[in-house]
Amino acid sequence: MIHQGTADRSLPEGQTAALIKNLKAHDIPTEAYLYEGADHGFLAYTRPTYKPEAAKLSWDRTIAFLRKNLGVRR
Repeated sequence: MIHQGTADRSLPEGQTAALIKNLKAHDIPTEAYLYEGADHGFLAYTRPTYKPEAAKLSWDRTIAFLRKNLGVRR
């Protein structure tokens, strides 16, 4: 699972796309989400880059992904 902000410049261009392609080529369950205007660390509430709405959405998506792919029922 990949969560990345569109304002995140800490990763070399194309690295995320290459990672997604590689994961899918190996039949690894993969979901990727982009968050408009979010920078690196948008989930960390102690950072100036914190984006509460994107953080909540990414966390909800992560829980759903883990439940789906790990077979957790709750």
